[in-house]
Amino acid sequence: MVVIAFAIYAASLFGPMAIMSAGVGVLLITLMMTSPYGIFGVFKELRLEIKNHPFSKIYLYISLILTFACLLSLVIGDLFPLVYNSKNVSGNVLERFFKVWYLFLPVLVVTRMRTLSDHHLRSILKVWMTAFGLISCFGILQFFWGWPNYQVIPSSKEYFHSTLLFGHHLSTASTLIFPFFIGLGLLREQLAFVDRGKTRIFNTPYLLTIVLLGGVTLFLSFSRMLWISLPLGIIVWFVWNAPKRYYAFISLVLLVISAAAFQLPAVKERINTKIGIGTRIELWKANFEFFKERPLTGVGWRKTQELSKHYFEQKNKGSKKSFYSHAHNNFIEMLSGTGIIGLLSWILYSIFIFYLLFKLYRNGVEVHLCVGLICAWLVFHLNGLTQVNFWEGKVMHQMMWSVSWILLWAGVRKKHAA
Repeated sequence: MVVIAFAIYAASLFGPMAIMSAGVGVLLITLMMTSPYGIFGVFKELRLEIKNHPFSKIYLYISLILTFACLLSLVIGDLFPLVYNSKNVSGNVLERFFKVWYLFLPVLVVTRMRTLSDHHLRSILKVWMTAFGLISCFGILQFFWGWPNYQVIPSSKEYFHSTLLFGHHLSTASTLIFPFFIGLGLLREQLAFVDRGKTRIFNTPYLLTIVLLGGVTLFLSFSRMLWISLPLGIIVWFVWNAPKRYYAFISLVLLVISAAAFQLPAVKERINTKIGIGTRIELWKANFEFFKERPLTGVGWRKTQELSKHYFEQKNKGSKKSFYSHAHNNFIEMLSGTGIIGLLSWILYSIFIFYLLFKLYRNGVEVHLCVGLICAWLVFHLNGLTQVNFWEGKVMHQMMWSVSWILLWAGVRKKHAA
């Protein structure tokens, strides 16, 4: 039953937000119902996890620090709100704060992941990767078809962003990178198993097809930042894995593929269009103004979007300009929303994820999958230079799913080394 619940959640990660919520609900209820310590035994399991696995304990403490920074920003922001155009953003503290629950999901689910056999864990990965392949097929069709979101590409109105079921192309750009790079890691692992004369766990053509479909769908999201960050992530992955004698050949192949892709008319038009650039710059300037007003604790976590509306109404009085949004940059968003305290807490959280992955790699634990996730998190943060992907619910589900696996591997001594 537990394996089925994990598989359901893994597959739900590629659906709309309602499906993801239902998937995680099924998982958490199953964990409660099957706990060996009773229906509320998950809390005892959590205590044992923290007691027996120091990295889970550190992760929990860092998450609590980040949670405190977000709450502090909301409370102070509500007590002393900024006012623009005679309006402020106050109230809904609990509603805004509730999203921090995602941070604690990994330490809840990893307790039960540790009880599963390697075969069951790999079966869950298979479900996740299969769902990735299926949704990628849909994404390729959606580029031409548009349904169900019909997000037209401004520079090529005959085509549509591959938004999948997420509702926005930037969600696709920051969600699919995790299974994509895990797929690359699994492919590299296949080669390692063959070198050691071991049996392949996954079918290589099957995996390769999934990774290629996922890569195409990511490209068809038509996120310009992803067109920069994804090739960089792939280059890092190849340089990390390929023998040095192949560097020149790989670089040439990637250069030829990139040059060919960027010669496509739709791609050239998308690159040359200036839509979205000016507005992002204006948003960055606005959020730096928010930071100047509240440097320590910010204006309130997840308040910047509403506050920017009042800011631009005051700044552009008499103008019909109505665009407003969050900061479209993770660092600036955390700086303006949660201040220096929140930004440093978020940086600490991010550094710890990389620290764990590099430590696992050095210790020879799931090295190929760790390299894949290092590249995925690198691309994630590069994407975050022009969008706020950190606290988007659809993206956070994939993020926390990857963190769960990282914490799981952190409790392993040495396994699947290169």
